Amino acid sequence: MSSSSSSTNYEIVAPISILFAFVAIVIAFFILVLVASTKQLRTACHLLTCNTCLSSILYCIVQCNNYIYLLFIKSNTSDDSCRWRGYFGYISIVAVVYSYLLQAISRLLFTVLAMKYRWMTSFKIHFCLIIIGWFIVFLIPLPALLTDDIKFRSGFLCWVPRQHLLHAIYTILLYYLIPIVLIIAIYVSIYLRVHSHTNNNNTLLQDRPTRKNRDLEVL
Repeated sequence: MSSSSSSTNYEIVAPISILFAFVAIVIAFFILVLVASTKQLRTACHLLTCNTCLSSILYCIVQCNNYIYLLFIKSNTSDDSCRWRGYFGYISIVAVVYSYLLQAISRLLFTVLAMKYRWMTSFKIHFCLIIIGWFIVFLIPLPALLTDDIKFRSGFLCWVPRQHLLHAIYTILLYYLIPIVLIIAIYVSIYLRVHSHTNNNNTLLQDRPTRKNRDLEVL
């Protein structure tokens, strides 16, 4: 009964999700082409933006593939095939979330460490960040592939069921909670650092409206 209900729901949700995925892919490709073709946009920060675009394209393609298997390739009931789809599904999620973490780290380098360590804002460092990021992306979801927690279930996507509590907690912590908490902490740190620096050094040089505008821009 629940499998049938789930399939019915996906028959509505999947086409809408696929439509939005195609729109997102078009937008991401446009951003990639824009940055590649505009010399002024070829900066280290925009390099990480392009990395997020690539991660988003991967996410959209993988999720569309999962929906296609769910709705149209029902004859494939292999647990191994399902496990691989789950692994790549989690890879795509981690890729997007951690790409935003890399952007936060980059902004931390530019706003806090750039004055003392100018080399940390170079293209080389950002390329290293991206390489390390993708290594983590492929490493973290490995339990989905190495365990037998993901099995084919008719009418369901290939995710880790809630019954496997330890694996489910691992997924929530490492795929979502930890990177999101780090992103928030980094941006709070940047705001507090810049806000404090502004108050300490520019109080006498700037009028109050200007300081408020700068605070708002940093926030």
